Amino acid sequence: MLLLPLAWADTPTVPAFGADVSFGVVGGALLGEWPVPGLHGGITARYDAFIQDRESMGPRLGLSVFAAVSAWPRQDKQEEVDGVVQTNGELRWLHYGALVALRYDPDAPRSATVGLGFSRLDVDDFYDGVQAIPLVTGELGLRQKGGTSWTFLDLHLRAGWGNARGTDGSFDDWWLVQAVLAGGVHLR
Repeated sequence: MLLLPLAWADTPTVPAFGADVSFGVVGGALLGEWPVPGLHGGITARYDAFIQDRESMGPRLGLSVFAAVSAWPRQDKQEEVDGVVQTNGELRWLHYGALVALRYDPDAPRSATVGLGFSRLDVDDFYDGVQAIPLVTGELGLRQKGGTSWTFLDLHLRAGWGNARGTDGSFDDWWLVQAVLAGGVHLR
């Protein structure tokens, strides 16, 4: 009886999870009543946690947590003052959320990613306050394996839709469409 626990202690356990981290740039457009149509840029960070490690065969299911912040260029914002629409400065935003991600064949030279989840878009200086917009977010991506087995390059197309109350009390629709180019490493 005493030998049984000792035999179990000798066998190493290999964790059956995987994780990726990446950093990159974002380009896209924020569409709605308040932003002036145009393009914006930003920087992004992402952490993916999977229930299988990167050397597993077949698709990996996991959770993807991301954040992006506006940088350059910024879209202009417009406000209605006394019945007149005025363009008054640049739009600043913070976008963060979580997606359920499915990544196909992580060991292949190129593989696809599909994600669906929820995110939040915080738009600064919305009539002197912050407008918090919950978004339903989807993502399609392509991953190119890097020069080593633990590096990669991602190209993602991310889109989100949500609505929030405007200044007149009615709900305004907001759309966020972005392309993400990021480089990263497999942590496991």
